[in-house]
Amino acid sequence: MRVSYNWLREFVPLEVSPERVADYLTMSGSEVESIEKPSSRVERVLVVKVIENLDGGKIKVFDGKDELILESKFPLEAGVLYAFSRSGRFVSESELGIGESQGPLRIEKQVKIGTPLSELLGWDDTIFELEITPNRPDCLSQFGIARELSALLGLPLNFPEFTLNETEEKIEDRLSVRVEDFSACPRYGCRYIRDVKIGKSPIEIRARLAVLGVRPVNNAVDVTNYVMLELGHPLHAFDKALLGSCEIIVRLSREGEKIRALDGKEYTLKNGIILITTPNEPVAIGGIMGGENSGVRETTSEIVLESAYFNPRFIRRASKLLELTTDSSIRFERGCDPNAVPRACDRAAYLISLVTGGKVLQGMIDIKQGEFRPRFIRLNREKIHRVLGLRVDPTRANKYLESLGARRVSGNERASVYEIPTYRPDITREIDLVEEIGRLNGYGRIRPSFRLSGQAMKRRPTNYNISRSIARILADIGFYEVVTNPFGSSRDFKPFREPGFLVNVINPISSDLMYLRPSLLPCLIKVLSHNHRHKQLDCRLFEIGRSYNYRAADHIEPETLALVLSGLRYPFSWGHQRVELDIFDLKGIIEYLFSSLGICDYTIEEKEEVAGYLCRGESFVVKCQGKSGCAGRLVDELLDWYDLKCKAYVAELPMEFFLSTKTPTFKQFERLPRVRRDIAIVVDEQIPASTIAEAIRSVSNLIVEITLFDVYTGKQIPQGKRSLAFALQYQAQGRTLTDEEVNGEQAKVIELLQRRFQATLRGI
Repeated sequence: MRVSYNWLREFVPLEVSPERVADYLTMSGSEVESIEKPSSRVERVLVVKVIENLDGGKIKVFDGKDELILESKFPLEAGVLYAFSRSGRFVSESELGIGESQGPLRIEKQVKIGTPLSELLGWDDTIFELEITPNRPDCLSQFGIARELSALLGLPLNFPEFTLNETEEKIEDRLSVRVEDFSACPRYGCRYIRDVKIGKSPIEIRARLAVLGVRPVNNAVDVTNYVMLELGHPLHAFDKALLGSCEIIVRLSREGEKIRALDGKEYTLKNGIILITTPNEPVAIGGIMGGENSGVRETTSEIVLESAYFNPRFIRRASKLLELTTDSSIRFERGCDPNAVPRACDRAAYLISLVTGGKVLQGMIDIKQGEFRPRFIRLNREKIHRVLGLRVDPTRANKYLESLGARRVSGNERASVYEIPTYRPDITREIDLVEEIGRLNGYGRIRPSFRLSGQAMKRRPTNYNISRSIARILADIGFYEVVTNPFGSSRDFKPFREPGFLVNVINPISSDLMYLRPSLLPCLIKVLSHNHRHKQLDCRLFEIGRSYNYRAADHIEPETLALVLSGLRYPFSWGHQRVELDIFDLKGIIEYLFSSLGICDYTIEEKEEVAGYLCRGESFVVKCQGKSGCAGRLVDELLDWYDLKCKAYVAELPMEFFLSTKTPTFKQFERLPRVRRDIAIVVDEQIPASTIAEAIRSVSNLIVEITLFDVYTGKQIPQGKRSLAFALQYQAQGRTLTDEEVNGEQAKVIELLQRRFQATLRGI
């Protein structure tokens, strides 16, 4: 937003330089992005008087010092003042942005010949370009910024006084207003001005509008824009004759209604857009833009001046639906002051009557559902110290708040209650008042303190240490940790969960980010795919994070560990053969992870089908702590789905697996020898080796270790069978085992295997 230093001085007696003003505003939260001197636009332009037109397209002028002979494409009226540039040409309205005429700018005002044009236009000024935060609609005006400076500098705030003269004729005799939906338009007001003469605005108004970025139109429309810049409250002027009715209706649009706006475009409306209409047709899009069929023009003689308060939510929605943003919509969607409706309307009516010669009818139509009452907030003085870290004198704190318009209504030594003006919708809590005090007191006055206040460090999650331990172990064996975006599309997650079972985002940024991941794997696989596309096939990646799923009517967010790996078993080198990873590498990594964390009570089971996205025969289930996870090779269809260039192995394990992590402890070296017995059996090939090993372990507590050291299928083995060879280690605590004891235990093992698995012994 652009702000004029000279205009600010009309409200506040500023004595500080524009540069200091910029510093004050920036430090108070209204950042000044740039400073402009508009006088530089007309640096060499001054007012000259035409003496006479000469032959040959020549013209004689007087610049206050000398008479000059100039060339001119246009015959100029003798005795009239014009704007002339010392570069040798006359300056036009359109060139300055204060009108549409291409001819030399004619000066109607009586000024001294030779006066710099910047002085006449009021451009001996400084313009600040401000970035106003969305929560401060009260600062979207010259008066709002003046109020800020008044509070910051402790200066009085004044508003130009005016007296609105009204005729004896009442507005109710000419006009009526009906509001159909007060939730969309809580307040609607208007005044009636007759006998107006539409033309150009005074040059000072046009110049001030132009330098602040608003195009001058005519004297009536220029006043509505002028008051909007001055007070921050948008207004609109209708040509009464073009309305074709004495009744104005404020209602919501119906699907498919159309209106041609002042920008010349026709808009097809959705349901729920605020419209200003007559009984016959829409004449304006409420709070955004007027209609082309009711705008003020040269033939206008009677004006209906609108001043309203529209619900910010309705304006924001309509602006987005229509893809139409205006100065008016920006202010309304951030929240104008509902109690400023009559003041803005009176101010504009006064100025219109002044510049058009019109007469204002008696009274103002003001339709509202109820009163707009201020908010009351209790402020504890100790809260100021706790938050800001400094003691602010209560009298000074009260002065700060009152300078912003807040009024102390009650209180004692410990706390006060303040009435908050309706033009500050951002102040809703006690902490907001504390922030205002700190802002006006100056953040630079808060001295740095090195003492701890409150909780010095955020408490870490209970499983933080476990997560970091897992990360360190995996990093040691060549894995890289990644953090992925939990949002995605239904296509991204379809192989892992059907769209109907995905947790959807209520307000997604885009259609590609509509759902939350049901598993960490699809996001991790996309990272793997990205690496494959960049010729990085040897990847080992992991992520610890949350997935999102439904359970009954609610959704759950379990934390899991996901692994993805592809490429070669060893780094490419002359010392290693090029061997690709396989399912046993993945199994070994999981076993190493459990072993490093001191977890023993887990099982790995091979199943016919673990998950739809894993290959049969190359996948397994991991069970621990009553939970289960899965691991295996991705099916070939998903390699094409995710554009992977080679086989990929994945695993997803619940973090509950690792809650039984034990701190490593020293174990005494074994002093007594172990006894080894090997056994080879032929069993059905569908029986997992892990199941047989568990059965063997259950036979005797003297068996301390079981190792599968050979798997064989061949001519000597019947079809559908396989040979498994196990090494069994026996050991007793505190004594040496005898052969008779070991043989007895071995016989029990053989008997169990023959009985439970119909196993036959095979010579080793």
